[in-house]
Amino acid sequence: MYVKASTITNLSDARYFAAQFTVEWMGFCIDEGNPDYMPVHVVKALSEWVEGPKITGEFGLQDEVVILNAIGEIGLKAIQLPMFSNIPTGRIKSEVEVIQEIVVEKNAESNSLNALLEQMSARADYILLDFVKNSWSLTELLHHKSVSLDWLQRSCQQYKILLAADFQPAQLQSLTEAVSPFGLSIRGGEEERPGYKSYEELNAIFDTL
Repeated sequence: MYVKASTITNLSDARYFAAQFTVEWMGFCIDEGNPDYMPVHVVKALSEWVEGPKITGEFGLQDEVVILNAIGEIGLKAIQLPMFSNIPTGRIKSEVEVIQEIVVEKNAESNSLNALLEQMSARADYILLDFVKNSWSLTELLHHKSVSLDWLQRSCQQYKILLAADFQPAQLQSLTEAVSPFGLSIRGGEEERPGYKSYEELNAIFDTL
């Protein structure tokens, strides 16, 4: 199973994730309005310290020109677009892989999500289905009246879905075995102090994978 390491903000995380052979993409936020924003020159510098994963720019609602400039300056191999981005992706897809984010609301209806998945899959190579930003628990997902595990399994069979879900390693194992996503999105975090960070929880996730 593939992994996207998302929202990297420090060299410790970049090196850690680069050492995990399942990590296919390494994402850096290039959205100035986001608290995790990393300037283009910093992303370029950090990317030069690692090799292996595809360096991925996580953008906000920037226009096509800004994104293309960042692709060229950093040497990005992939980009991630936010939920409400409506920029054309034809030219961008000719240069890099495109990951399209869909944030799942807790009052979501499967029919609406089906339509959204079909629409977004036409403009992207992968769909990042995000259950983290709205703080879904496994219990909520298991008992949701519309967004069921059966629905998620069918969606994962039809589309290349990267699943973002903030569950414990044992729960994550059960979930991924049940729905078989194309991959997982796993987020980095802050260093405890410069150059030092504990990876006990992430190690448990990668051991599970």
